[in-house]
Amino acid sequence: MASFMSTDFYIIGTSNKIIDGVIVPVETVLTKPFRERSARYTLSKWKYALEMRNISLRKYGNGREYRAMLKEQSKRRKKARNLTIGEVAEIIGEVEKL
Repeated sequence: MASFMSTDFYIIGTSNKIIDGVIVPVETVLTKPFRERSARYTLSKWKYALEMRNISLRKYGNGREYRAMLKEQSKRRKKARNLTIGEVAEIIGEVEKL
């Protein structure tokens, strides 16, 4: 496991999703923590060369917030992937009717 320093930074993306009728900001970790100069360079390239919106830089600190964000992110991803073959067939059938 890599050891990250408290002076490292990582890039996050922020998007808004509607959950139970309420607009909720959702933050997604886009990179691993790395040195400040490299992080700022990468952020500027992504913003201006790739025209990515709603991304920002966060300081790693003690890593508590970073690990919590990764944990929440993996829960969202797992929840989105739990489809059975029957459900997929049903979705395909509905699309073919259109």
